[in-house]
Amino acid sequence: MKVMLRSAVLWDKEHRDAGEVIEVNDSDASWLMSRGKAVPYAEPEKPVKNRAEEVATTETPKTTKRTWKKTKAAD
Repeated sequence: MKVMLRSAVLWDKEHRDAGEVIEVNDSDASWLMSRGKAVPYAEPEKPVKNRAEEVATTETPKTTKRTWKKTKAAD
C-alpha cells in the first residue's frame, strides 16, 4: 500500500521527509496512519483532454459590423 508521509520519520534505516510517498505493507500502513504520521496515497488522475482545445484556429473569424438604416419619422 502506498502512503504519503505527513511528518519526517526514520523508515527502513533511512530518513524520509514529509510529503514523500513510500510503499509499505498493510499492517505498517495502518500503524503509520493510526499514529498520524501518514495518509493513504491515491495516484492523481490524468486530466481528460478536451479535443475541442486541440483544434486551434490560426485566424480569428472576421466580425461583421451591423449598421442601422435611418428611417423617416412619421408626422
